[in-house]
Amino acid sequence: MACDLAPLLKVINCNHSIVWGWDAAIKEQLLRRKIPFDMLPSDVALVALRTHSGRKTAHHILQTLRSGTSNNFYEGESYIIRHIDEIDDYAVKHQHIILKDPLSSSGKGLRHINTNDGWNKAKEWANALIRRHGYLTAEPFYHKEQDFAMEFYATGNQCHFIGYSLFTTNNHGRYDGNILLPDEQIEIFLSQYVHCAALHELQAWIINHRHLIIPSEWDTTLFPLHFGIDMMIIKAKDSTYKIHPCVEINLRLNMGIIAHEAARQYLAPEVKGLFKIAFFPDSQHLLRFHEEQKERFPAKFQEDRLVKGYLPLTPISKETKHHAYIICTEAV
Repeated sequence: MACDLAPLLKVINCNHSIVWGWDAAIKEQLLRRKIPFDMLPSDVALVALRTHSGRKTAHHILQTLRSGTSNNFYEGESYIIRHIDEIDDYAVKHQHIILKDPLSSSGKGLRHINTNDGWNKAKEWANALIRRHGYLTAEPFYHKEQDFAMEFYATGNQCHFIGYSLFTTNNHGRYDGNILLPDEQIEIFLSQYVHCAALHELQAWIINHRHLIIPSEWDTTLFPLHFGIDMMIIKAKDSTYKIHPCVEINLRLNMGIIAHEAARQYLAPEVKGLFKIAFFPDSQHLLRFHEEQKERFPAKFQEDRLVKGYLPLTPISKETKHHAYIICTEAV
């Protein structure tokens, strides 16, 4: 997947080398390619980055944010489970809960549990996670209206807001793709549910508290870091809409950032699009899909910007199985 989608990195305009995400495996690959050891992150920094990428960090950020903001715009909780018996009590309290693998993301590593079904099947899975990581997280099931994220870039002592990621998930909660709109239009869309002031407050809070998100061992002067925080618009018990401000944290380049930059570079200003990642069993199926999309949604451009149709973002070869593309079918 990393190889198939590597061409997407060209949309990121940076003056340094880009990787999807730093870890020990990437470092080992670069060392084998004769990259000098002192040009790569230390093992201590990589361990710290991995630790901060876990759901425990998201839990602490959520607690700190909720206790440090005085308005009523936000709602959300999570609980650190260190013993299997704690799950029974939490499930009884909330009726329907979601258990999460500490190092999962993008909707993977989740188990839905309620008081009547599913717990016995998940008990062995949960026990294994607690033995491996020392914990897992539990959250109430929320009535979600919309997934979105805020994306950031930290370099040196600076951190700036890149933009929004408005994304969709499938029935299992896994990432399905992005809705491509200018940030201004995304704010208008989200303001149907919540005040823009809450969104702006969140952006500022995250920038001001980035030291809680990025580990102190990580030097953003040497290794600038993209990161994103997934959020949700949820319907609260009082039937009002609120922001769940920290569902998970991605301390890496992610598809939301890629989609945001692809929209900025390739789409006409007043166009709505969909950014999709698709998997195919072999390149023949992918090529067939590619030809069908070209025929069904012929691309139309205005001043070199897509206004309608299908635009492939990754090349197709005999080995390709993953494919990224944009489809535009309507104006904003």
